[in-house]
Amino acid sequence: MKENAVARPSDTILLGEKRHDAGDFYMDLLENGGNDFTGIAEQGRHDNNGTTSSQSNGAGSSGGSNYVMADFSARFIKFPQSVDPLNLWATSGSNGVAYAITY
Repeated sequence: MKENAVARPSDTILLGEKRHDAGDFYMDLLENGGNDFTGIAEQGRHDNNGTTSSQSNGAGSSGGSNYVMADFSARFIKFPQSVDPLNLWATSGSNGVAYAITY
């Protein structure tokens, strides 16, 4: 994919943390309901209560995860802000809305 195909590079996730037991190597919004929703993408990896989001996909998590954005910046995003109100894994604004997950 060409860089100019990404509509919002500073708000589009390029790399993110995943569950340690997941064998996936890439994020897929369409696989089994979306890797962001099924818990492959670890949205609450660094939680201050010592748990991760793998039990409930981050629900109730007060933590977040580290992400590399398409503009090559890195940031910590608190759960569930990587998918709510916009899904930051999507490369276009319309898909960001269509694949958003509300917790």
